[in-house]
Amino acid sequence: MDINADTNLSGALIFWAYIVGALACTGIVLNTIRQSYLSNGRPKIPPVLATLALSSFATLSYHMLNVLILSYQQWTARHSIPLGALIGANRTPIHLWQWSITSSLFQDFGEAIVATKSRYLLSSSGLWSTLAVAVYMGIEGRRCKVPNLWAFFALLEILPTSFAQTLFYIMLCTKPQPANSNHQSLSYWPFWYSVPLLYNYCLGKAPEYAGEGEWLIYTILAARVLLVLPLLLPLRSLSDQAPGTSPNTFQHVATLRLFTFSVGIQYLTHKRIADLGPWEQMPSVLFEALNSHPAVQALGYDLLHSVVAFGYWMLRREDVKPVVDEGPREQKTLPKKRR
Repeated sequence: MDINADTNLSGALIFWAYIVGALACTGIVLNTIRQSYLSNGRPKIPPVLATLALSSFATLSYHMLNVLILSYQQWTARHSIPLGALIGANRTPIHLWQWSITSSLFQDFGEAIVATKSRYLLSSSGLWSTLAVAVYMGIEGRRCKVPNLWAFFALLEILPTSFAQTLFYIMLCTKPQPANSNHQSLSYWPFWYSVPLLYNYCLGKAPEYAGEGEWLIYTILAARVLLVLPLLLPLRSLSDQAPGTSPNTFQHVATLRLFTFSVGIQYLTHKRIADLGPWEQMPSVLFEALNSHPAVQALGYDLLHSVVAFGYWMLRREDVKPVVDEGPREQKTLPKKRR
């Protein structure tokens, strides 16, 4: 089938690689959680986190599938091609490969999330939550020596935030800390502060490049690349806490200057774009924007999952009890048996 349109083979390969990469990273992460769960005495995994992970994956899959369907429908209408059907009496071929090399899926996705101020407010909030989770995973993942941490970051790169975030929380639940170990408080090197600044610059430039083709894609890709830095930037230990203490989420994140710095930048960014009319109309305006396009739905509903997961994790960490190391206990009871 000949289509009078420019082909983008690299974009098509990236699209199919995204799908394969998402499935592969999900498999690696789930296997890592399973191995940690079995090797650490099958600790209890909160049903809330498991439910949130399943709900996040199902919601994300549904909305991203709608993004692909909408893109394919627009592509067939643009090139006067029958829509196609896999089942039924009027079965016709679906030209997925031709669509992937001649459509502008990534550009259309980017254009959709920055089309209006209300859409951009929702989408940028979801993207900022991704950075917050990346920073938390970079600190806590290395502090707790999470195996295959790169796979969690890869999943965070490929998919929106909440799925990788919730799986990371479940992973931490399978790695209980011994009661006689010290929890190190980790401090950032100064150039960690450049991450939210560069991220804010990319997100701020995205609406300006709307309608300018590849520049919008390059800006979004640059922002995604910045999410890898919390995995790579160095950390140094400042102090140890007392044995047997279990710090909560606030002690590791909210009291750190970088977190406050990032929140301040995000606030100024949203203050600049959040002129959406009277306050009493804001809920209806945002709800209308949320359901105006599948791309905004994918990021908006994922943001809701991310906020719920973080809220639960923040509250639950207050009650975490360290697992007592059984090795020394057995050594102490042996002399008593001999007596």
